[in-house]
Amino acid sequence: GNSLGGMYKYTDLEQKYPMYQGGFIWDYIDQSIYKKDRYGHEYLAYGGDFGDRPTDYGFCTNGIVYANRELSPKMQEVKFLYQDFKLLPDQTGVTVKNESLFSNTDAFELEYVLLLEGREVYRNTFPASVAPQSEGRFEFALPKDIAAESGEYCVQTSLKLKEGTLWAEAGYEIAFGQFVYQVGAKEEAPVKGELRVAHGDVNVGVHGSDFTVMFSKSVGSLVSLNYAGREMIALPPAPLFWRATTDNDRGYSQSFHSGLWYAASLARKCVDFQVEESSSQVRVAFTYQFSINSEIEVKTVYTVYPDGNVQVKSAYKGTENLPQLPIFAVSFKVPADYNQLEWYAMGPEENYSDRAMGARLGIFKNQVTDNLSGYVMPQESGNRTGVRRVSVTNENGRGLRISSVGQPLECNFSPYTAFELENAQHVYELPNVHYTVVTVAGRQMGVGGDDSWGAPVHDEHLIKANENIEFEFMIQRV
Repeated sequence: GNSLGGMYKYTDLEQKYPMYQGGFIWDYIDQSIYKKDRYGHEYLAYGGDFGDRPTDYGFCTNGIVYANRELSPKMQEVKFLYQDFKLLPDQTGVTVKNESLFSNTDAFELEYVLLLEGREVYRNTFPASVAPQSEGRFEFALPKDIAAESGEYCVQTSLKLKEGTLWAEAGYEIAFGQFVYQVGAKEEAPVKGELRVAHGDVNVGVHGSDFTVMFSKSVGSLVSLNYAGREMIALPPAPLFWRATTDNDRGYSQSFHSGLWYAASLARKCVDFQVEESSSQVRVAFTYQFSINSEIEVKTVYTVYPDGNVQVKSAYKGTENLPQLPIFAVSFKVPADYNQLEWYAMGPEENYSDRAMGARLGIFKNQVTDNLSGYVMPQESGNRTGVRRVSVTNENGRGLRISSVGQPLECNFSPYTAFELENAQHVYELPNVHYTVVTVAGRQMGVGGDDSWGAPVHDEHLIKANENIEFEFMIQRV
């Protein structure tokens, strides 16, 4: 399933021990086969689906390639960590380390691309010959003042095949490396306009020129985000502490250790509601408590601006003697017609805090259904780290943009909630798609992968329950 977290810890040891052989991936390809459900639809079946007992159930689906021979998102990480050509760029050039025993880099050309906020501003190539077991430094020939504009820049370097071979076509990327840096500071233009606040017995409405944001005291959340007559909220935002259990989570008995966070995601109580009004913004704050522990508190603050933007800040106050959190997030639903995604984040494939080495910063497009990875047993999938912004729109380009405020986010856009995925043993058990489920996380724990029979996720990729956590993001219309 969703695994290979922490694999970099194994390949890092190559630099430390000359005789080190490494950790070995088990297996290459999922060992599942096609079967038909009771309605005649094909699906990939695993242990127990044939009346076979005893069985190890899904333990045969542990490849980095799916049984249908399609690549899983895990291959992105494997390819990067297995590179024997290491590219280490900075603002002015790149160091190429050739760790292979026999191959010169003459068969490849070195390409470098400069991106500003994910958009390409310059691209060039040059030959870069580096002998085996040696390294070379190559300077970029960037035009003057190419990086004068303020913003986030990313230098991406690649080694690509000059000519086609039996195993790949010309232009195939064999290795890549990137460097991210900031120039200047973003200047935010002041927001102009007027807001009108309507106080009801149950609801508080904030009205702008062509939008309405409504908050409910009884629901304890934002319940309506209406832009020019388009309602965007299909299910109100709520704190989320649970992710759909992965195969490794099952091996570690995550449900036993941390199952109370499943309950906390469903059972909360709004204990405080506050509204603060000024000429330039309206702040609405909800404070939640949870039955699992009286000392836990989550406060979610919505700040509405005259242009219709809504800033969301969610803060978790931790306490002692509670197990690790799978995730700390805000999750809500929008109508399923909003299914087109454009990311400025780490990608293009899914990635997690302990499986993001092979991801690169850039602008990527996909659809919400693409984020349900092909793991045979439904589980957490489709997450992206380092999210600067992501837009979810309909086919007409209308919808919402989620933007980070301060630190980058982790985000997931899925056809299903964590609980729908949790309760399905096969993909065919999942319901028809009716919503797009938006999950914006301050943090999600890693996926692990040392083994699937008890090894936990490494400490630095866990979320400790006694630590305070907070994150912010902006909801904007597009």
